[in-house]
Amino acid sequence: MTGKLHRFGGACSGIITTAALCSQLPQTTNGNMLLVMSGALLGGIGGLLPDIDTPHSIISLKHPIISWVVCKFTEHRMAIHTLIIPMFLAVLTSVLYSIQFDAFVLSASLLSGFVFHLVQDTCTRGGIAWGYPFVKEKYSMRNTYSGAPGDILVTIVLVMLQYAFFVQLFMFCLLYTSDAADD
Repeated sequence: MTGKLHRFGGACSGIITTAALCSQLPQTTNGNMLLVMSGALLGGIGGLLPDIDTPHSIISLKHPIISWVVCKFTEHRMAIHTLIIPMFLAVLTSVLYSIQFDAFVLSASLLSGFVFHLVQDTCTRGGIAWGYPFVKEKYSMRNTYSGAPGDILVTIVLVMLQYAFFVQLFMFCLLYTSDAADD
């Protein structure tokens, strides 16, 4: 996938995640809109973040020193493209939930953008090593290279799947809470 598609997919993922979490807040306040816009920004950053392990990515060109250090210790699509970083972000997100809801939402948006990037890269020929460092085998769901014309379609389908997942989750939560209130 290209950096532009990672940024787009991450931003969409951030919007969906933020909107889903903010749906529990009072309706249409300016604060919610600002939070959703911030979620889009952080989701986009999360969508770019895994490629800090390659020197010519969008994020590496903006932060060359950090990229240089990361590149010295890792290889592309190995240590950074793994579940370890999202698990760390998930722990941070859960800690932030107990401190402040807005920080939790924004952290969740960054996390969703990051994971969205990993799923996008799984849909390329190179794949990623989801189980690294325990399993170094890379998993791929497509036999095309990054930058192929189908990447746009794959990204749009992934965004729609994430949206459908959150809609189903939201509907489940609504039904569960209304059933609990009836008892």
